[in-house]
Amino acid sequence: MAAALQHELSDVRAGLRDLTIGTGRNLHLANPNLLFSCGWTWGVTADAPKVEVAPPWDRHHQPAGIAVASPHPYFTRLACAGIADATSETTRVQGLLHDEQQRIATALQLRLDLARRYWGTLAMFGDARWPVEDQPWHLPDGASGDQITLSVIRLTGNDLSARPHLPKDDQRFASLLRDFASRTRVWDRIDEPGSAPPAYAQYSVDLAGSDTRGPALRWPIELAPSLMKAALTSASTTTSGADREALLALAEAIWDRLATQRRLPNGLWGAPSKDPDDGPSWSLTEQIMECLVVMAEAAAEPLPVSDLLTSIARDLLNEATHGLDRVLLDPQSDSAGTGTDFTALRTTLDEAGRALDREPGLTMTLAQDVIRALYRSRREGKAAHDR
Repeated sequence: MAAALQHELSDVRAGLRDLTIGTGRNLHLANPNLLFSCGWTWGVTADAPKVEVAPPWDRHHQPAGIAVASPHPYFTRLACAGIADATSETTRVQGLLHDEQQRIATALQLRLDLARRYWGTLAMFGDARWPVEDQPWHLPDGASGDQITLSVIRLTGNDLSARPHLPKDDQRFASLLRDFASRTRVWDRIDEPGSAPPAYAQYSVDLAGSDTRGPALRWPIELAPSLMKAALTSASTTTSGADREALLALAEAIWDRLATQRRLPNGLWGAPSKDPDDGPSWSLTEQIMECLVVMAEAAAEPLPVSDLLTSIARDLLNEATHGLDRVLLDPQSDSAGTGTDFTALRTTLDEAGRALDREPGLTMTLAQDVIRALYRSRREGKAAHDR
C-alpha cells in the first residue's frame, strides 16, 4: 500500500523538487522510500530562506521565522483560499498585480496545485473506502479533531473541483459533509445560556513554535461557517438533485442557528458566550460574509446539468421529433387537415434542441408541449373522421 501511495504522489514529489522560491525544497524528496508532507504552517518558518524581490519592492523586510516547519491542514486550506483569490481570473483580467507580484503569484499557484493534489490524494487514496471517510482525521504527530477533519474535507473538495472526476465522487463528498455534520451535531439548538454544541464551540490550533518568544499561542477556529461554506460550494457544483437538496438543507440549518442565536443587534455576529454584552467576533462575521458571497455567486450561475435529466430530456425530444415527422410524412394520418400549425411545432422542437445541453428541464417541457399538441391533433382528426 505504501508503494502505491508513493506512486500516486510521484508527480507531487517531482513538482516539489522543482521549487525555486522560498521554502518547500527538501533534499530528502530524492529518496522515494520516505513519505513526506506538503502544505503550509501558521507563519514564517524558522530558518526560512529569504524570498528575493526585485526593487523597489524589496524594501519590505522579511521577518525572522519561528513557526515549526510542519504543514497543518487548517493553515494549508487558508493559504489555498488566499492564493486562489490572488490568481483568480478576475485578478488576471483586471490586471491587479504588477510584474513582481505576478511572478510571486505564479510561484504560489504552483504550490497551490501541489498542495491540493497532495491532500486530495491522501484523502481519497485507494479503490475502496476513502481515508477521509474514516473520521476523525489523524495527523502524523497523532493530533486529531473536528477542526482538522473539516479542513481535510474541504481540501478534498478543492481537489475534486480542480481535476476530472466521476459524478459518484461528488455524491461521496456530499455524504462526507453530511456525516461530519451529523457527528458534530451541527443542527442542535443552544438551549441553555452559555452552552454550545460542538459545531458552535470555538476550537483552536496550537501555533507550534510560538513559545520561543513568549507563552505558547493558539489560533481559534469556528466550525459552523466553514462547514456551511463547504456545503454551499458542493451544492453549487453537484449534478445530483438529491445531494444538492441535502447540502442546501444542511447549509440552511447552520444559517438558521447562526442567524438566530449568534447574530448581534448591530448586524454583526458574536462567539458563544455567557456574557451577552461581549462584543462581536470579527473573524466569525468575516466567515459568514464569505458564505453569503458564495450563496450569491451560486445563485447567479446556471445550475449544473444533471446527466439523468439530460438523458430523459433527449428521449422526450426524440419522441416528439419522431411523432411530428410521422405526421408530416403521412398526409393520410388522423392529424392531417386539423388546422394544427405544424411549422410552429417544428420551431418549438428546434428551440428545445438548442436548450438540451444547458436547460434539459426546458427541453422536456417544450417536447412535452409538442407531444400533447400532436395527441390533441390526432384525437380531433380521428373524431372528425368518425363523424
